[in-house]
Amino acid sequence: MFREPISLDGGRTVLLRSASAWRRRDGGSSPSMTVLENLRMGAYRRRDSDGIARTLGEVLERFPRLAERRHQLAGTLSGGEQQMLTIGAR
Repeated sequence: MFREPISLDGGRTVLLRSASAWRRRDGGSSPSMTVLENLRMGAYRRRDSDGIARTLGEVLERFPRLAERRHQLAGTLSGGEQQMLTIGAR
């Protein structure tokens, strides 16, 4: 069951809250957040800091383009890079 959505970026980004997590309505990344911020959002329900750091390292190793662009806004990534980010944040 979804609750009241939260709009960010003047309504361009809409997050929906299910019983377990906040997710973008379209399932993609948040364009006004950096690559790292998006990846960390994907792990927000986890409480194991060491595990989160390890997983983040694995994602950045698997997708070196994301590692190169970790401080870049997600909205400026190419379509393929955005797909990598979506996969990495799950």
